[in-house]
Amino acid sequence: MQRALPAFAAVVLLLYTHYLPGLAIVAAFSLAAWKRLGPARVAWFVVAVAVAYAPWIVTLAGAMAGWGRAQAFQSHYALARSMAIEQVLKIGFGLISMTIGECFSWLALPAVPIALWMAWRGCRIRTLGQPLVPLISQAAAAGYIGAARWVTWPFVAARLLWLLPFLTLAVAIGIARGHHPIRHFAAAAILVSFASSALFYFRRENFVNLGYVAPVREIAVRIRAEGSARDLVLVDGYNADANALRLYLGNGVAFFSVMADTAVGAGAAAPAAQAVWVVRNTRDVSPGRLVSAVEGEACRNRAREQALYDPYAAWERLALRLVTGAEAPEYFYQVTVCR
Repeated sequence: MQRALPAFAAVVLLLYTHYLPGLAIVAAFSLAAWKRLGPARVAWFVVAVAVAYAPWIVTLAGAMAGWGRAQAFQSHYALARSMAIEQVLKIGFGLISMTIGECFSWLALPAVPIALWMAWRGCRIRTLGQPLVPLISQAAAAGYIGAARWVTWPFVAARLLWLLPFLTLAVAIGIARGHHPIRHFAAAAILVSFASSALFYFRRENFVNLGYVAPVREIAVRIRAEGSARDLVLVDGYNADANALRLYLGNGVAFFSVMADTAVGAGAAAPAAQAVWVVRNTRDVSPGRLVSAVEGEACRNRAREQALYDPYAAWERLALRLVTGAEAPEYFYQVTVCR
């Protein structure tokens, strides 16, 4: 009982903080402790946690219903031609994100297997007579199942961020337990990778997800400088940061975040506009290419001028071509003005 109370309190607090890691930890604990503690004691623990979480059960049920519908939403954003390849992409990028970050030079990629090898060595230690691998791997698997269905590949690691302390400790233990030449080399490789990622972060370079460094402020400045009060701004509501652009543009600008429920209104406002600005991602992931259709109709019989932002690195374009089987775009963002 004395050992159960701290675990109970920690799990309940975790559930109230975020249900995904809470459910993953409960599932992993139940599987790992089934033989050691017996089915009855594990069942009582889970029931006690459920009772403590009862005030939030209705909200959890709504979240789970949304999770069940997420696959249709995700299909628009998938990169790969098959779901199996898409899962490999999600797992691979998740491991990269948690080991060397999300802005790095391709030269840092060898540090990923080094860090994972050190983590494996660290997880093999025993605590209270039990190895950590089953508990952590089961929690990671449960968390991944929850996150991978709900979010697209760039955001799986963010939903599994609660695993990062376990991974970091495992890497540190693995390095500490290694032989002198090996652990010195592994530590140096990981530290150089971290330092280079920090440099790229503040220079806004080498981000895998270029949406994090999209020049929304610069685009807003250009629209306000070159546009007029009679212009219309249309933003890709599915794959661009419409809220940030609206903030930077301020009031007095006719603005539509183009989605299924706003497309008709955006199309109706376009003919009266002096100029139409279309801010969008180069890859149209909207259902039925809705954003492209609205742009085409709004810019009909108008002269177009296009500016491209955030170029992809050569290795990123090669990776996109291999994954998607299609020619990769050269840029991430585009702004078209139709006058």
